Amino acid sequence: MLLRHAEPSREVVGADLPCPVDLALDASGRGEIELSVRLTGDPDKVITVADPVGAGRHGVRFSKSKGLRPPLDVLPRIPIAEVFPLERVADAHRRSQDGHLLGKLVLNTEPFLPR
Repeated sequence: MLLRHAEPSREVVGADLPCPVDLALDASGRGEIELSVRLTGDPDKVITVADPVGAGRHGVRFSKSKGLRPPLDVLPRIPIAEVFPLERVADAHRRSQDGHLLGKLVLNTEPFLPR
């Protein structure tokens, strides 16, 4: 489950979530580490790239790697069914509606990112 930051994010704790939170990445550094640990249930499932002090306080991993990519050993192994360039987003949507996928559909936005 991917959670996006919404105000107030603390309301999601204790709420019935549609599925479990497997991993959490804090890229804001705005004090969300404690919430992330509570949602995942395990500090080993949380990584921050923005809050080294909070990481130490809550026992989560802090990564200062360039490109804001978490270490590969904490990422889940997710099967990928197909990768689409962003300009083929409509094809990806149609493919998702076909169902019966044996993996995730990925939209590659990298060519559109500023360098």
